[in-house]
Amino acid sequence: MRLFSFILAISLAYLAYRFAPDARVDHAFTTAIAGVSATLLGFLIAALSILTAVLNRRLIINLRKTGHYDNLIHDLIHASLMFLVSLVFALMSMFVPDKFTTYAISLQVGIFSYAVATFLLAGKKFVMVIRVLE
Repeated sequence: MRLFSFILAISLAYLAYRFAPDARVDHAFTTAIAGVSATLLGFLIAALSILTAVLNRRLIINLRKTGHYDNLIHDLIHASLMFLVSLVFALMSMFVPDKFTTYAISLQVGIFSYAVATFLLAGKKFVMVIRVLE
């Protein structure tokens, strides 16, 4: 599934490079990507704190025995790191000269789309755990 996410991210980055907007749109796009990345990073940190707060529940104990807990935590941390990379890159690309904005936007789209794909995969696992906890 990660291979599909990676291929999707590369495809979207190519499309963003091919059909890049003008420089005026780039700053607004970069600001939006930075805001969304920061917000979703906050949600992922909250999800990690929820999972670590309920360690004494029977479900979490069983998840730890089977190894699914470590897999879920790994996926959440991976998604968090991808959103952090997306946020840092978006902030850095706000200061890129105009002749490099096309490259910066295409890389931003690629990184952000991969971050969203990893977020969706980790979110699916997290929702399954939360549903069982209720």
